[in-house]
Amino acid sequence: MPSKKIKSQQKKGTHGNIRKYNKRKKTKYSRTAEFLIPESSKIRQKHILFGSIFLFLLAAGLYLQTWNYNYVLDDISVLSKNKYVHEGFKGIDNIFTTHLLAGYNEKLPALGYRPVPLTSLAIQYEFSGDRPSHYHIGNILIYALIGVILFITLGRMMIKYPLYFSFIISLLFIVHPVHTEMAANIKNRDEMFGFLFFFTSLLLLLKYHDQKKTWALLTSLIFYFLSLASKESMITSLAVIPLVFYFFRNKSILHALKISIPYFIIFLIFFYIRNSIVAIAQDVDLNKIANPLLAAENINEHLGTISLYFGKYLFTLLFPIELIADYSYKSIDIVKLSNPLAIISILINIFLIIIAYKGLKKRKFYSFTILFYYITISFVLKGFLSGYNAYADRFLFTASLAICFIIGFMLMHVSGQRKEDIIWPKINNKLWVPLMVLFIIIGLSIYKVIDYSPVWKNNMALFQYCVQKVPENARMRKSLGGEFTRMALAEKDSIKQREYALSAINELKIAVSVYDRESTAHSHLGINYGMLGDMENSESALKKSLSINPYSNATNVALANVLFRIGKYHEAIKYWFSADPSYLKPNNLYFISQAYRQIGDNEKADYFLRLSGN
Repeated sequence: MPSKKIKSQQKKGTHGNIRKYNKRKKTKYSRTAEFLIPESSKIRQKHILFGSIFLFLLAAGLYLQTWNYNYVLDDISVLSKNKYVHEGFKGIDNIFTTHLLAGYNEKLPALGYRPVPLTSLAIQYEFSGDRPSHYHIGNILIYALIGVILFITLGRMMIKYPLYFSFIISLLFIVHPVHTEMAANIKNRDEMFGFLFFFTSLLLLLKYHDQKKTWALLTSLIFYFLSLASKESMITSLAVIPLVFYFFRNKSILHALKISIPYFIIFLIFFYIRNSIVAIAQDVDLNKIANPLLAAENINEHLGTISLYFGKYLFTLLFPIELIADYSYKSIDIVKLSNPLAIISILINIFLIIIAYKGLKKRKFYSFTILFYYITISFVLKGFLSGYNAYADRFLFTASLAICFIIGFMLMHVSGQRKEDIIWPKINNKLWVPLMVLFIIIGLSIYKVIDYSPVWKNNMALFQYCVQKVPENARMRKSLGGEFTRMALAEKDSIKQREYALSAINELKIAVSVYDRESTAHSHLGINYGMLGDMENSESALKKSLSINPYSNATNVALANVLFRIGKYHEAIKYWFSADPSYLKPNNLYFISQAYRQIGDNEKADYFLRLSGN
């Protein structure tokens, strides 16, 4: 006979945890090979729904101020001046059968194949036309949806952890300031789609594994293809799949790799399609502007600067204070391996790799986090090896999830509430410290996003911000000079035009003093000198530009116009004819006729006069 004390404990549910057991008994389970996975109860589903709505509204509200921003940077090439996008539905066929920039300029080297984001822009253009605000609203909604899908995926992936852990990770990811560029720059829809479709694919794969739903696997493979067709850098996600199943479904390494085989096949199919459209060998002009690593004079400097890059990536994830749109030449110093910052970076990265290895066998969460970071950031190795850009804030988009993992885990660990059946943590003395830390991180992150977002309002604001932060950034100086040049050319008031031209010359002179081999900077210098009536400097700058890039139609015509104005008619005719005939406008043809008239060739003068329509 049990004693009265034991009976009392059983009544209260303190002995053997009877009440909790009875409550759990009512929960439905689906059996897998290793353990039981609770299906989402109505209560859990309700909390997932509330959490998803909160994340969606927070993300959308956070970037709502960007809805009326203009086009910036590569928005021009993928949207505002992309003829295939402007064709709407009719252009989709060309989008899927040509390289990324074919609709903007077929002669540009094909650096990518991303038909999915371009197709989304084409569909929007069919209904919205050339209205930047509509595309910014689209980006805001996509970013908000990412928060929802991430939360639901993590909730299923990390079934051994409480639901609030997945929510905290998703919350930290949504407010991370390094993502500002994603939502504010329309072009970065490719990064967002790549992330969104991969995590949707992972969610469906987990559903297939846990519930044996064949449709889920097939749909998962489709979304994985869409992820790759959005951004090629998502190739690294192929290694994330076995990582997830090793750590969160207790699969052996071999079994986890077997699960990835269908996705590897999808990867091969995608890259076969891609390489049949985008030639492998491209005549790309690689220089220090494209990748500052090319400024390294020896292997010591090359490796030292790479080490510095990896250290900067980690620092930016932890302290996203100084963010800029472009890290081209002279934004990051070229250093040797003996540089203290390079040494610190090497030691930190080695330490992290050792820690990850030590926790691998026991499937420690910190090991997963570190491996996830290095896998998703590994695509930048292409920049270290091929000469393409190796550093940009947008490269951290997927990798930034790692820092959210680790911060979320630390906060959960301190709270002491780690049981898998917990949905939201109970308020107690242990919770106040992690809760305050979380609020501080979120508050600072939101402040930074709100403060940094207006920088992306238009090109002028963006370029001025970048040169203020990094005065020796040659590309941003050139771009700012280009903006002033366009303003000067469009201005009717002679006094304002002169002011704009002088501002352009100031920026462009700094740009060429930092890097002298940028043809566009010299071309814009020549055009501005011409507007000021300084024909000598105009001729010199335009000829310098053509010595770097002799095939620029705009520069050839600009130089011909300057030479005509100073009476060098034979030379002017030579440069007019150096441009593509289709580029010549009626006014150019008229000036050609006048040049021939000046040198006494009346027959050709009359011919080009008729062509000009006069």
